[in-house]
Amino acid sequence: MKRALAAAALALGAAAVAGAGFLVMISLGDDEASGVSCPGEEAGACIPDLAMEDRSGEVWDQAALEGQVVVVNFWATWCRPCLEEIPELAEVHDRYGDRGVVVLGVMMDRPGEEELEAFIDDTGLNYPVVPADQDIVRAFGYPDLLPTTYVYGRAGERELSHQGVVTADQLSELLGDLLAEHAPDEA
Repeated sequence: MKRALAAAALALGAAAVAGAGFLVMISLGDDEASGVSCPGEEAGACIPDLAMEDRSGEVWDQAALEGQVVVVNFWATWCRPCLEEIPELAEVHDRYGDRGVVVLGVMMDRPGEEELEAFIDDTGLNYPVVPADQDIVRAFGYPDLLPTTYVYGRAGERELSHQGVVTADQLSELLGDLLAEHAPDEA
């Protein structure tokens, strides 16, 4: 029995070391490829330096988002909690969009155009939708739960990382504080 436990512990330890080595290797590769503008920081610690094209053809990159407060939400049409959250984010867009807050929805699935239009109508989604690709997912550190929401301040640094449903009321205080800060070039 002791030998079996020792063998299992040894195998588990070897697997942990191998897994850690694999994660380090992936992590090193991600920093270079992610476009993160904060050297030495984790993926998604700052607004990634990559072009995210929304469904209308508008490109959202660091230049377009500079000086803005940015809410990035990862979602999918099949995600039940996302159905609850999207109207909340639409409210944030309505309430703060003309005050310097940009809400971007990153769509993790690929519904047909008719299905997506019906989904948008049903949920009241009124902010730009960016189809996810490998570069976007990598740059934001591979969000592993939907919905996942990130909020970035005017300087481009991540201020919030939230997994699960977030409400407009929960975001309001943070957004108010971030909007009160001067943009980096205004300081």
